[in-house]
Amino acid sequence: IRDRDNAGVSLEAGQTLVLSGVALRKIADVSLEGDEVVVATEFAALNDAIESGTISWNHEFGTEDMDISLATVNGKGGVYDAASSTITFKYKAFSSDSTKTFEILIKLEPGTSDTTMAKMTCQVVRKASGDPTATLTGTAHLKKMKSKADMAYAGGELQSASYSADETGIEIELKVAAAAAGLGDLSFKMPDIAIPLKFFVGVLPVTVKVKVTAVLKLVVPQNASATGSTKMTYSGSAGFEYQETEIELKHSAASYKFGSTSVDSGASIGVPVDVQYGVAFPNIEVVLFGLPIVPVSYTHLTLP
Repeated sequence: IRDRDNAGVSLEAGQTLVLSGVALRKIADVSLEGDEVVVATEFAALNDAIESGTISWNHEFGTEDMDISLATVNGKGGVYDAASSTITFKYKAFSSDSTKTFEILIKLEPGTSDTTMAKMTCQVVRKASGDPTATLTGTAHLKKMKSKADMAYAGGELQSASYSADETGIEIELKVAAAAAGLGDLSFKMPDIAIPLKFFVGVLPVTVKVKVTAVLKLVVPQNASATGSTKMTYSGSAGFEYQETEIELKHSAASYKFGSTSVDSGASIGVPVDVQYGVAFPNIEVVLFGLPIVPVSYTHLTLP
């Protein structure tokens, strides 16, 4: 900061700085170096800045709130293509017995309709001798969701808070193609996919991290071969309520239903290919000024 006398602000150690849309910090030290004022800062909590008052919002997320370039898989970024607004990830996973590996390709892109927020495509390939022997391809459309929060402060302390992510939905289409290779029981957890959604409440930057977690199990006995597909729609809600010293997590699987299913099996009679999967969604984390205010809350559903 230049020209301290004309800056229009008084900067002293112990004060809390709210840099609109950027940061929330507490001043640790102020020094003068030439014509520049150097301000050293440290961590500040929301109640350092809010003596009394409320923070609330009721927001419907859409594609415009989503920053795909900052999406992560297991906490790591991917390769972003600004021209197509897509991001891709390559990942390797191990089966539950750690003896088999899978190649995973994940692609995220904006929603393709007025009701969808994002589209995810995930391909899982298990190879033997360099040739694919089992391929699972999943396509998921994340529906637009609503986010609602109310927080009340008094005496510099948080008195009550509530948060809910409602009308969250996902459409999943799963396709499988397995060749006769006797791969056995292949069970593994998919990498966690996180998409940040951003908006402002006054000067406060709010980030809602929407995460999708899944587990897969594929059983391919010797001489078993098959192709098949299935569709499913699923909706749920997640949130919490806090009052003084108690917190209650709230989540529910509102509904799910299956669409068209097709199977073309080349397996011997009595030698089926079995596919099972489970989905945890919505998986929600809310961050204000970089500070998590909502612990990860999720709804899960396991389906054969």
